[in-house]
Amino acid sequence: MIIAWWRERKIRQITAILGEGTRLCKDCKWCSAGLVDRLAGILCAWGRPYYFAMCRNMKITEIKKDVDRYTLIDGRVKTKIKYHDCSTQRNSDDCGRSGKAWEAK
Repeated sequence: MIIAWWRERKIRQITAILGEGTRLCKDCKWCSAGLVDRLAGILCAWGRPYYFAMCRNMKITEIKKDVDRYTLIDGRVKTKIKYHDCSTQRNSDDCGRSGKAWEAK
């Protein structure tokens, strides 16, 4: 009962500060919590979940194709995907403060 009250209180505080209808990264389907976040959530040792969250949206991620590797032997092209932090994406023009690339879970 106390835990439910505490959660409702936090939701009311966040809505009062950010406003109704704010798009949070933790509610996006492309947001993925990092390993540190998952371990901290299990241990209940840290009060900031999704601090190291990664944005896995393929529209705004950096994809590098290494053409020099494996192309002459079997025709495959090695791709390297570089995901960025959600905080980096929200501060850049790709997603922005309004959350252009945001999609509901």
